[in-house]
Amino acid sequence: MLVCLQINSPSKFDKLAFALVMLSLVLGCDEKKRERLREDAKFDKAMPNWTTLLGVSSDNAPNGLLLKWLRPHKVPESDLVQIDQAAIENLKTAVSFDCTSYLLDDTLKQALQEAPELRWLRIGRHATSDDLPWICELTNLQGLSLSKADMSSADFSLFQNLKDLEWLNMRGIKLPQTEFRPFKLPQLEVWVLSSQSATNKHLPALGQFPKLQVFSVKHSQVDDDGIRQLVRANPELRYLHIYNVQGITSKSVPELAKLKRLQYLHVGTTRLEQEQLGKEWAVSVLQKQLPNCLVAEGS
Repeated sequence: MLVCLQINSPSKFDKLAFALVMLSLVLGCDEKKRERLREDAKFDKAMPNWTTLLGVSSDNAPNGLLLKWLRPHKVPESDLVQIDQAAIENLKTAVSFDCTSYLLDDTLKQALQEAPELRWLRIGRHATSDDLPWICELTNLQGLSLSKADMSSADFSLFQNLKDLEWLNMRGIKLPQTEFRPFKLPQLEVWVLSSQSATNKHLPALGQFPKLQVFSVKHSQVDDDGIRQLVRANPELRYLHIYNVQGITSKSVPELAKLKRLQYLHVGTTRLEQEQLGKEWAVSVLQKQLPNCLVAEGS
């Protein structure tokens, strides 16, 4: 199969989309599914896996790192160990570091603060709101994973110290349900907010991310009002994941249609399907409203 794709002045996200298209064609894909998704002949490409998309979405991250960090880690708190001297020595020149196996004690904190090249950091699920102040003192970070951490009483305005942050994974995180202070991240391009504790009250922060291109709010409590906020705050969004968001109905369809630059939209298990004829209907309706976007159902 020959695929022709012409892009004037391609951005890194255009290059990413093209790379994923070519990869999917090399590995093979379900032709019937592609035909169903294809509204027009120019959409001769397969929907990439969402986790893969998020995992390769930064040009600056070490190869394969973010994809690995998006997968759940299963180190129980009882198995955590103190960071050893060899790891401390490696940190002095490390660009990335995974803390999920280590105790978040003073020894580790000092080692991280004395790591001048550190740009990408993964914190384990055992982190709490009390850890956010020292994490946000690591001002050189470009990527941060806080997957499943308990930040239910954290002051998220501290994130404003991380002015170079491009990639933020808050998958499964416990968020504050009372006061949530928006934070400004001028370089943020990818925000994973796939959490059951995420609600509309957490979305005003979107307006503080002028470069945001990729957003996931899977498994959240966001509803139609939240989608309206999202579209108003980030009309230039390119990739959106709203799988298993039960509060989204057909009222969100005209709002989503305003995202004229959207390239990929993952939907499924929303009230949008329950209202009418199921998943096929929801994908079809959204695809017609977003003719320049590839819409697919899937987790």
